[in-house]
Amino acid sequence: MRAPRFAGIWLSYGCHEGKHLFPEASRPVVIAGPNGSGKSTLLEAVLRTMYGFRRQSPRERTLLEHLTPWSGAQLAASVDLVSASGEVLSVHRDFTSDDVKVRDSAGGEIFHGDGNPGSGSRAYKEYRTMLEEWLGFGNLDPYRRTAWIGQGELVDTALSEELLRLSTGGHRRVKSARDALKESYHELTRKPIDRGQAAKRSDRRMEELHSELKDLEDRLDREQRAMAGRQPLVERGRELEAAIGQLDEEIARMEAALEPLAERRAVEVESREALRELQRLEAAARELDGATRELERAEEAWSALGQGALSYPTDFEGRLSALDVLWEQESKLGERLSERAQALDPRTTGSVGVIMAAAAFVAAGAAATALGFQVVGIAGIVLGFLLAAVGGLTLWQSWQQRDEARQRESGIEQERSELRERIADTLRGVPAADDIRPETADEHRQRFGRQTEVGARRDAARTELASTLARLESTHAVVGPRAVEDDGRHGGQETSPVARGEGDEVEDRALRLRQHLEVESSEVRRSLAASTYRLEANASAGEQLPEGMAAESGAVEEGLRQHRVSRENLREELTHLNRELGDAERGVEAVLRLEERREQLRLEVETVEADVLIHRLAWSLLGDAHREFRERDQDRLVESISTRLEALSSGDLGPLVAQRSLEDASVRMYDKMLPLDSPPLSFGEKHLLHFAIRLGAADFLAEELVRHPLLVDEPFTHLDETRARHVWDTLCAIASERQVIVTTQDRLVLDHLGVRPDIALTGPSEWRVGVDPEGETALRPDSSQAPEPGQQTGLLADLD
Repeated sequence: MRAPRFAGIWLSYGCHEGKHLFPEASRPVVIAGPNGSGKSTLLEAVLRTMYGFRRQSPRERTLLEHLTPWSGAQLAASVDLVSASGEVLSVHRDFTSDDVKVRDSAGGEIFHGDGNPGSGSRAYKEYRTMLEEWLGFGNLDPYRRTAWIGQGELVDTALSEELLRLSTGGHRRVKSARDALKESYHELTRKPIDRGQAAKRSDRRMEELHSELKDLEDRLDREQRAMAGRQPLVERGRELEAAIGQLDEEIARMEAALEPLAERRAVEVESREALRELQRLEAAARELDGATRELERAEEAWSALGQGALSYPTDFEGRLSALDVLWEQESKLGERLSERAQALDPRTTGSVGVIMAAAAFVAAGAAATALGFQVVGIAGIVLGFLLAAVGGLTLWQSWQQRDEARQRESGIEQERSELRERIADTLRGVPAADDIRPETADEHRQRFGRQTEVGARRDAARTELASTLARLESTHAVVGPRAVEDDGRHGGQETSPVARGEGDEVEDRALRLRQHLEVESSEVRRSLAASTYRLEANASAGEQLPEGMAAESGAVEEGLRQHRVSRENLREELTHLNRELGDAERGVEAVLRLEERREQLRLEVETVEADVLIHRLAWSLLGDAHREFRERDQDRLVESISTRLEALSSGDLGPLVAQRSLEDASVRMYDKMLPLDSPPLSFGEKHLLHFAIRLGAADFLAEELVRHPLLVDEPFTHLDETRARHVWDTLCAIASERQVIVTTQDRLVLDHLGVRPDIALTGPSEWRVGVDPEGETALRPDSSQAPEPGQQTGLLADLD
C-alpha cells in the first residue's frame, strides 16, 4: 500500500509562527507540551492546510476567525508532503482567500487555484482529485471520522453504518441502485415491493390501468348485448380475427425462424470454407515437412562423411588427374637418374694404372741408366713417358665424360624438384595432403565422390525447400525477417537463399512458416469448432415452424409469402364485413373502438405488470447482492477493529461481534459478551474501545485507499501505565506501515515509555525549531515573517 507522510510545516496560524520538520522514523512522531501550548492547533493546522475550512458552516467559520495569527501576520501555512514515490510536494494555503499553490521538488508550480472546499469550481475539483491521489480522501470529513482523532473526540466515536459508507465497498453502490429501483417501482404500483412494508395510499400506473380496463369492459359488455341483432356478422368477424391472429402467429414464428435458418446456411458455408482452408493448411504443412525432412536427411548424410571429407575442395577431381600426370613424370625422372648412376663406371681406375706403369718404366730406365745400361734405361724411360701420355689422355677423357654425366644428372634433379613443387602446389589446401599418394589416390577419389554426391543431394534438398518456401509463402503471410532483395528490377521479390548461400535462413524461414501454419491451423480449427457449436445451437431453429414446412430458408420464405397473401385476403374480407356492420348499425364503430382500446389497455396492463414483476425480481437480486456486499464489508471492518482492540487491551477485550448490524455489535470482556455502551466497561476500557474503532476503520479504509497518516491527539488520556504501553506499542506497529503523529501533555507517560518528544512545546507563543539544553528538539520564539504568496517554503526552500 502507498504510505505518504507529512515531512514538515511552515505556518502563521493562531499562536504558531515559524516552521518545523517531522522526522521520518519507524515510530510515532511525538509532539509534547502543556495545556495551551498549541499541540492540537499544530496537529489540526496540517490537515487544514490540505483541506481548508467550510465557510458555509457557522462553527468552522467561527473557528477560522479565532485562528488569526497572534503576530498579526497573514493567516497562511505550507505543508511539505512526501508521496509514496518519494516526491516532495509543497502545498501552500492562504486561509484568507483559500488560494492554494502546489509546487514540486524542483520548484515548478503544478497547481494554483481555488482551494475552498465549499466551492464547486473546476479548479477546486482538480485540487480535490489531487488530494484523493495523495491522501485517499477529497474532503476532510472521512479523515476526521477515521485517521484524525482530535482531543476529546473519541467519546463521539460510534460503530455505525456510516463507517461502511465511507468505504469504497460494493454495498454502497448496490444500495443506491436499490433506492433508485424502489422509486421506479412505486411509480408503477402502490403495492409494497417487499413484505412487511405498507402499501402506498394513492393508486399508481398499474392500479389506474386496471380501473380503466374494468370500466371499459363494462361498457363493451353493454354495447355487445345491444348488438345481438348483428350477431352472425360479429361471429364471422371474430372468426376472421381468429384466423388472422393464427396467421399472424405463424408469420411471427416463420419470421423468427427465418434469420436463424439463414444464419445456419451461412454457418454451413463458413464451415465448408473453414474445412477447405484447414485441408489446404494441412497439405502445405505436409509438403513443408517433407521438404524439411529431406533436407534433414541430406544434412545427416553430410555430417556422417566426417570432418576430413567435408574439407575437399570442389576441384579435387581435377587435381587428382593432374597429380596422376605429375606422379608419372616424376617416376620416369627417377628411372633416368638410376640409369645415369649406372653409366658412371670406374674407367678412371685403368687410366691411373697405365700412368703408374709408365712411372715404373721411367723408374726402371733411370735405374738401368744409373747401372750403365743406358740404352735399356733410355728405352725404359721413353716407354714410361709414352705410357704416361696414353694414361693421361685416357684419364682426361674419363673426366670429361663424368662432368657431362653430372651436368645431365643435375638437370634431371632440378626437373624432378620442380615436379615435386608442382605436386605440393596441387595438394595445397587439400585435407590429409601427406596421405595423398599414387597408391592412395583412388581412396581419396572415392571419398571426394561421396562428398560430391551427398553435397549435391543436400543442395538439391535445400533448393527444393527454398522453392517450396517461396511457393507457400506467396499464399501464407509470415511475420518475421525475410530474405528480400530489391534492386529496382525484381520489385522486392525474394531471392533464393541457396543461391545466396543462406542455408540457415532457409531453415529459419521453414521453422517460422511451420509455426505460422500451426497457428493458422489452430485458428481455423477454433473457427470450425465455433461453427459446429453454432450449428448445434441452431439445430432447433425450425422446430417452431408450421407443421409440414421444411426447415429451409427457401421454403420458409415461400411460406411467408403465402401466409401474408392469405392474411391480406382475410383482412380485406374483415374490412368488407366491418363496412357492412357499419352500414347496418353505426353503433358497431363504438364497439370496435372499445375493443381496440381494450386490447391496448390489456397490452399496457401486461407491460406494467411485467415491469412490476421485473422490478420485484431485481429488488430481490439486489437485496441479496446488498446483503452480500454489506456483510463482507462489515466483516472486514469488524475484523480490523477486533485486531486492534485485542492488541490494545493485551487480549482483555475483544473480539468484536456484529451478528446483524454494526449498531447491535457487542464486545467480549473476559468470558462475557457486552454491548459497547455497557456499564461494566470502565471509562479507560471505553477509551480503548473507541480508539480501536478509529484504528480499525483506518485500517479498513487503507485496504482500498491510500494509507494516509494517522493523527492522534492525546491517546494516553484515562489510561494506566500498562494500557498506555499497549497503546504505544500499537502505534509503533502502525508506524511501521504508515506515518503516525501523536500529541500528549503527559510527560510522566512519556518517561515511563522511555520516549523523547520530537517537538516540545513550552508555551502558547513560543514556536521555533531548536534544541534545548537537555538535547530535546524544541520550538522556540521565531520572528520570521510569513512568506509572500507563492514564495518557496518548507523542505523545498531548505533544499534550495
